[in-house]
Amino acid sequence: MKLKELICKIVMFLCLFGLFEVGAGTKTYAEEWQTRDYKSYGDTITVRAKEQMIYKVLPDEDGLYEFKLICDTKKLIDGRTVYTAFATVYNSDKEFIASAHYDENQEGQKVYLKSGKIYYFVVKKEVSCDSLDAKVCIEKRWMGECEYPDTCDVYLNREKDTNIIKANIQGVTYDKDTHTLELNNYKGSDEFIINSFMGSLADEKDWPYLPKFNIKISGNNTVEYDKTAATLFTIYWCGNVNIIGDGTLNIKFNGKNKSVDDASLFLKTEKSSVVIDGPTINIEKAFGPVISTYGEKGPYGKLEIKSGSIVVSKFENEDKDYFYSIFETGYFKMSGGSIIVNYVRKNDVMPSHIYETIHSISDINITGGNIIVMGDEKVLAKLNPISSADGISDEEKNMVIKGNKLDVSKLDVELENTEYKYDGMAKEPKVTIYGLKEGKHFKVIYENNVKVGTAKVIVTGLGVFTGSKTVTFKITEGMDKNGSYDGYHGAKAGSKITDGIFTYKVTKEGTLDAKVTGEVTVTSLNKRLLKKVSIKSILTVNGVKYKVTAISKKALKNGKKLKSIVIGKNVSKIGKGAFIGCKKLKSIIIKSKKIKKFTKGTFKSVKKTCVIKVPKAKKKSYAKKILKAGFKGIVK
Repeated sequence: MKLKELICKIVMFLCLFGLFEVGAGTKTYAEEWQTRDYKSYGDTITVRAKEQMIYKVLPDEDGLYEFKLICDTKKLIDGRTVYTAFATVYNSDKEFIASAHYDENQEGQKVYLKSGKIYYFVVKKEVSCDSLDAKVCIEKRWMGECEYPDTCDVYLNREKDTNIIKANIQGVTYDKDTHTLELNNYKGSDEFIINSFMGSLADEKDWPYLPKFNIKISGNNTVEYDKTAATLFTIYWCGNVNIIGDGTLNIKFNGKNKSVDDASLFLKTEKSSVVIDGPTINIEKAFGPVISTYGEKGPYGKLEIKSGSIVVSKFENEDKDYFYSIFETGYFKMSGGSIIVNYVRKNDVMPSHIYETIHSISDINITGGNIIVMGDEKVLAKLNPISSADGISDEEKNMVIKGNKLDVSKLDVELENTEYKYDGMAKEPKVTIYGLKEGKHFKVIYENNVKVGTAKVIVTGLGVFTGSKTVTFKITEGMDKNGSYDGYHGAKAGSKITDGIFTYKVTKEGTLDAKVTGEVTVTSLNKRLLKKVSIKSILTVNGVKYKVTAISKKALKNGKKLKSIVIGKNVSKIGKGAFIGCKKLKSIIIKSKKIKKFTKGTFKSVKKTCVIKVPKAKKKSYAKKILKAGFKGIVK
């Protein structure tokens, strides 16, 4: 065996058993995963590796499987105690399903799995640890198809037995069929409890009974609490919770907090994944976590932000020793929208503990959106905005903007539309920087936003926001009221235009700046009762000049009253039967010297009493051609 082949086999062996990893020290991506099959259901397995161990789980039965993790704890420099390992369950596409964490009673995380599918049980060391040393176990808990009723009930915390439908609160509606709780211009201090019968987590593609709950924010809503430990939405046993809508929710917590246990929250859930997609959530003051997917035994669900904004105007250290995390979750994902937090220190004493703005156990995946932290400079100097037990990549760290002078160029700027059809009108798509207001935080200037091409939107920061950012949108060919399709040219070749008397077909485009003169052909006479008409040499329509270069066949067939026709000097072709039906014609004056041929039948219907006048220089050649074309009258 060659040395090179031997080395490759050794590396593959080490990868297989977690002793050596491709890209160790960085995030593990799907194509790098080296796995081993998990076969011993019910047995506790010791896991030792440098960084991680990934088990491929191939369930042979549908049902609930319990994922257990047993590990030690470790004290960090800031005094916090963390578990030395964490574990995550993924589907076959490497998408997060659930977190499984240490429990002293060895109660694991129940996850519904489908036979014939692939799942991954990923066990990793905490980022500050030197190596992975833990125990895991997967047990079959209940086999068969789970048929939890697909229902979600909503109650009021002020009266726990009061169903939301019976409460009849102004600005609040609940649709049982779609599991949608809507706040529409609501004003009050209610707390809402959402409960379903589901007792485990699952990939929604595997389980049709997985409850989905929607919280829709419409209009302008205001919630204000005077008590401590208030929570607007408490959610039990729901699969996915979607916070949607294009409205605004303003929340004010006035209660006096003595510890983090008294903190008030926007949303708390134990075994749900929360997705925010659309609304603006303004929280005037907060002390502890605003959103938490932590259960009694650790964080389970994920928090995902797709669009919308969460703005915490004042995040205070009510407990003088602590600044707590604002978002606590098992897995954090962000692809759009904004998180804006302003840290305010309540006294001159510097807190001894400043926790991360966003704390995730399993992983953090930030691909878009804006995370902005500002406020007290001493707090910001010590603040680590994002953290996870898996560590944070440099790319993700760079997506957080921290400070009191914030560069707009680093923010995600969205346009209402990125493509328009030209219609001659200025296009000004609405600019959205989630969490920021135009006129207060930034101003907008539009350039090149009328004619076809690439238009610019220049966004410039105001106040604490500095710098500028240019984004673009497209204006494609359309049609304005003048017939221009791009703001440069006149009517498009092949289109029809009119001066009221005649209809013309455009054979060559002209430009509005007159640098290019277009060309047209007369196709029909619009006014039948005219006795005299003149076909111009140069036609101007909507500011664009066109040479009239031809008369199409039967173009003047409607001129039954015509007695006189003048043909301009740029006409080079007259079609067959152009004058058909013009039996009263007495005079045709041809000013053009460019006609090379008169087609036979051109003058059909024109009586011999009509006189055709031509340029003197062309009299001899034109007379011969006109007579040959069938005219029997006089050519002068």
